[in-house]
Amino acid sequence: MNGKCTASDGLLPDPKNKISLNPFVHTLELTSTYEKIKAGLLTVIILPIRLCVIMCLLIAAWLIACVGLYGITEEELQEKPLTGWRRKLRDLVTQLGRWTYYAGGMRYTVKGKQAPREEAPILVIAPHSTFFDAGMVYETGFPSIIARRESGLNPFLGSMFYN
Repeated sequence: MNGKCTASDGLLPDPKNKISLNPFVHTLELTSTYEKIKAGLLTVIILPIRLCVIMCLLIAAWLIACVGLYGITEEELQEKPLTGWRRKLRDLVTQLGRWTYYAGGMRYTVKGKQAPREEAPILVIAPHSTFFDAGMVYETGFPSIIARRESGLNPFLGSMFYN
């Protein structure tokens, strides 16, 4: 298929249209020597820099989440929302998450504004097949997340789930 659907595949709505692009297949075509050298050099140079920046941002978010949760029991977290300086730290962790996406090369634009809680009390993000699902958690400001209990027991990510 090489990234293209044909009428014989049975995937096209119009049989007159012989070739259509398949959005689920990406074929990288480096045609010139310049493009090949550029792709190789930027992979060797930019990838480690991006990974270091992402790791620094994740570690900073984890440390801030640990500071924000210091002295609070799990029962207190379930009974009442975070307030005061702890709430501001949560907003900072949200910003660090957005910056992590940006450092990884993922950019997203929000159009419109979020509906109030009275109009839309629940937001479902599914089927969890892309990294964009986690980006929505950052964008909505860490709403209540339903996850397995084992996910919260993870020593690194568990504190960010609870913050």
